[in-house]
Amino acid sequence: MNNGSDSTPSLEVIAARLAYAGAAVTTIGDVLSMISAGISLKLLEEQNGQQASASYSSESDFKQMQDEIDKLIRELRQIRKMMGKP
Repeated sequence: MNNGSDSTPSLEVIAARLAYAGAAVTTIGDVLSMISAGISLKLLEEQNGQQASASYSSESDFKQMQDEIDKLIRELRQIRKMMGKP
């Protein structure tokens, strides 16, 4: 057990950090899966001639997806900093 005299984190702190990082990575994976499913659905709709929106909307959808991916990357970098990784 860590008695506070050294600067290394206790096993409980390390375990909590790993759990937090794992939850963040899982969430990022879920979002990427959702984006992928949305793209697949859009492509299927276009192939079947059932396009639900105008073409300019597709560009804004892709821009929104890219913004979400960029946001997730920033969050992952913050988590890495919290865990002491460069």
